[in-house]
Amino acid sequence: MRILLVTRNYPSPGRYTYGAERMCGLIATHLARAGHQVTVLTAREVASQTEDRLQVCPVLDASRPNADLPPQEWTWRHHLRFLRKPRDNYLATRRALRRLRPDLVYVYDLGQVTSAPLRAVEESGCPIVFHAQDYALGELLPGVRSEPPRRLKWRLLAWFLRPPRDPAGLQRRPLIACSRFLADWFRAAGWQEGPVWAIPNAAGEEFLNAAPRELPTSLSVLLAARCVPEKGIHVAVEALGRLREQGVSAELHLVGAFYDEEYRRQVQEVAATWGVTQSLVFRGYVPPENMPAEYAAHVCAVVPSTWEEPFGMVSVEAQAMGTPVVVSGVGGLPETVRDDQTGLVVPPGDAPALARALATLLTDHDRRQRMSAAGRRWVAEQFSPITLGAQVEQRLREVHQAHFGCGT
Repeated sequence: MRILLVTRNYPSPGRYTYGAERMCGLIATHLARAGHQVTVLTAREVASQTEDRLQVCPVLDASRPNADLPPQEWTWRHHLRFLRKPRDNYLATRRALRRLRPDLVYVYDLGQVTSAPLRAVEESGCPIVFHAQDYALGELLPGVRSEPPRRLKWRLLAWFLRPPRDPAGLQRRPLIACSRFLADWFRAAGWQEGPVWAIPNAAGEEFLNAAPRELPTSLSVLLAARCVPEKGIHVAVEALGRLREQGVSAELHLVGAFYDEEYRRQVQEVAATWGVTQSLVFRGYVPPENMPAEYAAHVCAVVPSTWEEPFGMVSVEAQAMGTPVVVSGVGGLPETVRDDQTGLVVPPGDAPALARALATLLTDHDRRQRMSAAGRRWVAEQFSPITLGAQVEQRLREVHQAHFGCGT
């Protein structure tokens, strides 16, 4: 098949890379190696790449007119740039469709690209498969005005924004979700007529092929995440303080960048209140290639999110390295562990329960070792990149066959 993959983010040297775009790169590579001709339409910030049967074309505009200003403070130049972006993305997608004549369009992530590329795909008549790693797509389509009023300003605005002609029709197109939880969310949001498949994300080969880790020499807990309030970092810091009250001394290593200095101060205040300032280690962003060793260096990992995470890449990657995890029982996170076998599940936002779970892993060596071995087996069985790529490929083949009435 000739596949046009549309995504805002794609792995690129020198850029921060997080779970969703790593999965995109993994899937694109699998499809190319399986013999499909894959062209990736992505944001201009990504580096151009050309490999055998895989070409990355950074032609889409995913930037904001001014990241430091709220929209109400934009100048007329900012507004003009905002209006030009969707039309430019519509035209770039239309040119790619005419040049490549793909058999299928695989929409992985739109984000700041806006929904304008979908208009070009609608007009081409090419079959579409969506792949959701979060809620953005479900929130984007229902808010699009499908039939703008005939007033001149609305018609002019639509000429720039190029919204899809039939958002409701797009919600009948096939969709892949990264967890059963997210698949159910999309069904409830309107994706009820078309097929919605749950295909979990995968750990990279660098995790699955790593040798069994050596026992860490010091008691430390890893929290790898974007440092924002919904990731529950403040909850983990309070749990660290409660551990100290129980006589368990451990360090909490935060791997990730803070996007809000106010939240950093809040985390530091919680640490000071609980007397664990010296036990809190801010590590900053760690490149993906260094993460296997990072996971292996700690007794356990924690994912204390307070919002409904669509999946939980940190949980899966940690277990692949033999590092037991404690995760919040919210969203798709519980799907990434076998509770009490490969990790522990606690209520979100419950620092005392998190402290008790961490104390179990930090003090019970035998239980931790059993969970470590079970976690490696669990990830190898359930979250293999080969399985992920093959399942996505099979769904794309099914859509292509249903549309054209033939196999590939």
